[in-house]
Amino acid sequence: MLDGIGGVNSALGLEATDTMFGEDRKLIDGTSALLPAVLINGKNYTGHRPTFDRVPILTDLVDHVLAANLRMVPDALIVPLGIAANAAVARAADVAEIDPTRILTDFPHPSGANGTRVQQFAAARRRLRSRVRRWEATVLTA
Repeated sequence: MLDGIGGVNSALGLEATDTMFGEDRKLIDGTSALLPAVLINGKNYTGHRPTFDRVPILTDLVDHVLAANLRMVPDALIVPLGIAANAAVARAADVAEIDPTRILTDFPHPSGANGTRVQQFAAARRRLRSRVRRWEATVLTA
C-alpha cells in the first residue's frame, strides 16, 4: 500500500518500500500506539471497545509514552495502521505538537482481518499522496 500511494519509496531513495522490512529496516521504527502490551479481560486489546480515551491509564499511555516516542523522530513520516491507531496518533501528535502533515491519517490496517482495507485505501489514496508530498517538501528538503 505504501508503494500504491506513490512517492514514499523515491523520497527515501528506495526502489520499493518492501525493502524497509528487510535490508533497509533501519529506515523504519515499528511500534504500537500503546506500550506496553495491553490486555482487556485477558485478551489482546485492539483499540476498540472500550476506546483508549475512555480508560484513563490508556489515555495516559498515549499522552505520555506515544507522544514522547513521536517527539524522538522529528522528521519521520508517521503511518498509523487503522482506525484505532489513527485516533491514538492524532491525540499524541496534538499533545506533542507534531506537524500533522507528517501523519498518513486514514491509512487502513493492512491485515487480512480488515475486510474493507482495499476500499479504505482507494478512498484515502489521494489524501495520503498529498500528505507524502507535503512531508517530502517540509522535511526532506529542509
